[in-house]
Amino acid sequence: MKKKFIIFLFILVLFTILQSIAQTHVPVTFGLWHGNDNPPIDPSSLSYGLNGYLVKVNWRDIEQTKDNFSFTALDAAIEQRLAKDKSVIVLIWPRQSNNLNGGPPAWLFNSTQNGGANIKYVWEPDDNCIQPPNCVHKAPYYPDPAYQNRFQIMIQKVAEHIISKQATWKLNYDGFGVIAVQACMGVTGDYDLYKNQTEPDWNWNGNPSFGDKVEFELFKTFASYFNNAYLNTGIYALYNRQIDGQAQSNWLKNTSGFTPYWVKSPGWEQSYQLPDDNPRLAWLLPASFNKRQNEYIRSRAEMSKDILTAGWWQIHPYRNMFESLSYGLHIGLDIANFPGDIISDGNNADAFNFYNRHAGKKDPASAKYAFSSLRDGLDAADGTRFPPQSDEVDNMGNIKRGYIDRYIRIANMFSQKGAAIRLAPGENQNHVTGGPIPVSDASNINDVGWDILRDNYERYLTEVYPNLDITGDGIADNPKPYQIYNGYWNIDAPTQPNSIFGRYAKGIEDKPGKRCLYFQVADAFLQGYTGNLNITVWYLNKGGNTWFFKYKDLSGTSVSRPATKGNNNIWKSASFIADAAIFENRNAASGPSDFLLQTGSTNGTSNEEDVFVLIEVEKVNSSGLMTAKTNSSATSNNNNNIAIYPNPTSERFTITTTDKKPMSSVGIYNQFGRLVIQKKVNNSSVTILRSEIGNMQGLYFILVTSNGRVYKRELKAL
Repeated sequence: MKKKFIIFLFILVLFTILQSIAQTHVPVTFGLWHGNDNPPIDPSSLSYGLNGYLVKVNWRDIEQTKDNFSFTALDAAIEQRLAKDKSVIVLIWPRQSNNLNGGPPAWLFNSTQNGGANIKYVWEPDDNCIQPPNCVHKAPYYPDPAYQNRFQIMIQKVAEHIISKQATWKLNYDGFGVIAVQACMGVTGDYDLYKNQTEPDWNWNGNPSFGDKVEFELFKTFASYFNNAYLNTGIYALYNRQIDGQAQSNWLKNTSGFTPYWVKSPGWEQSYQLPDDNPRLAWLLPASFNKRQNEYIRSRAEMSKDILTAGWWQIHPYRNMFESLSYGLHIGLDIANFPGDIISDGNNADAFNFYNRHAGKKDPASAKYAFSSLRDGLDAADGTRFPPQSDEVDNMGNIKRGYIDRYIRIANMFSQKGAAIRLAPGENQNHVTGGPIPVSDASNINDVGWDILRDNYERYLTEVYPNLDITGDGIADNPKPYQIYNGYWNIDAPTQPNSIFGRYAKGIEDKPGKRCLYFQVADAFLQGYTGNLNITVWYLNKGGNTWFFKYKDLSGTSVSRPATKGNNNIWKSASFIADAAIFENRNAASGPSDFLLQTGSTNGTSNEEDVFVLIEVEKVNSSGLMTAKTNSSATSNNNNNIAIYPNPTSERFTITTTDKKPMSSVGIYNQFGRLVIQKKVNNSSVTILRSEIGNMQGLYFILVTSNGRVYKRELKAL
């Protein structure tokens, strides 16, 4: 009896351990991931990081007959990828793309007497079907309760299987396993609402409000299935919102009982410069950087194969890749999935490395990098920048979206800088004026869109626009942002045909109001940071002018670092360590900035421009020569917060917080910006010997971090 009890206890303990292992999240690295195509790419074959895999298996392949589930194919696909020491996201594909592959099992449509579920269906055109009904297939009528019942059963069975295997996978594959399971619930997922279906009784295009209501109710129903199936399992449910899915996003955020979840990022699969982006980003950006139960909501998306083979993409695929990934970072995309042939193309290396540096870094204080990818978005919906002519407005005075001549006129205004509308003969103008899908199917690159994002793609580094004199009369003119730079489009560097740069850029020149680009590093990115900053600037090395990187040091003195161009017409980078920098949004007299790029003076003898494409800021914790780095909202010169006595000092001095809150660190810098001592503190007072800061007399700068703020004071050493 005692032996049986010991065996039982051992089994119970083992089960508890395995359950605990299964319920913890597996390791995940954000950035570049492989899509669902075979074979899975070997990460060791690449010069850049490949961080995970998407596993996609058809519903019909795991339940070939009703209630008879086989997970052999699913397990094999998962384990083939786990063996490469990467985690996976699983997607069970329930939608029938055509009669031969993908989607739900055929028995769903059979009568119950014949082993089916007898669900309602519609006739839906196959992919690329030109002449229905010659190429149609049965698609489930998704609101049918019979379908929803079978769908829920499938979701639950898959969840039970994955959960039962997770602990074993973790043990066998160095901790890796399934990180998330995607719920296919977008316009190409569980319920494509038959946009082209052939049954008029169920054609909801005629009643959009009814269709939207049905879609929303289905989203809530299916999302609840997935949440319940993966609740408290250590596996995220990943929800596929629609491109206009604000209501869906808000519902997920506000519905109680939902554990932390991930989402599919809507729109990115159609690439960048998307029409109708401004209203979409108004809700998408806050949602993308939101938290659920103190966890950031993570997002993934795959670039559509249709985009990667579209005519406009193929003209400059590597430029388009960089811009797509820059846009993805701007909207909070954590995981970008691509097919194997795209991942294996080494010409994408620079774009992929850039994306991997920034992806997933949604906590600004712990992020290592910030960036600003410079661009000028020509928005035909912008009536302020481009006042409409009489033929460009309707009877109500509204700008006509579909009037192609307006787009052409705007592009022609910037034709000398590379902008154009490039419709092929006979090409539908919707490829310029329409929504995301027709625009992303264009045969050529077009530089004017409708309601597109008008400025840079950025994260933690923002271009700012001071109130400058642009007329030369000495009076600030409160200019619009686009009046203090020159936009560029489609810049070719002949000896770098595969460069990732050139789709967009901004130029400055020696004219009033256009001599500088101004940048502000996010305060949250700098909070509590007191290390070096490395700023890398990518520019067009054309002409012989000298431009300057400028900032202010601890003493308030302006520091200027030159970069002279070599006139070989290539994209080139210049890097600058901001020694002894203190970024307090104070570098521009007419507005807040931390640093600026300034063109060299030509005394009116040259029209040469300095053209910039990308700026990256990197936190660099180098040893021995750390420099002070603070910011406006997190920095204070308030003498009431920090007391130093005696000051001046010749032997020792004490630093205290007057509010008695503990300090976390104290850094002391000499007048040359060199760090002379750094102390970790967990008290409201600290005493430092004069000998600890060296024998040099003069002014020292003291930075005290307390309660999440950095306080700056000065000490005179005798």
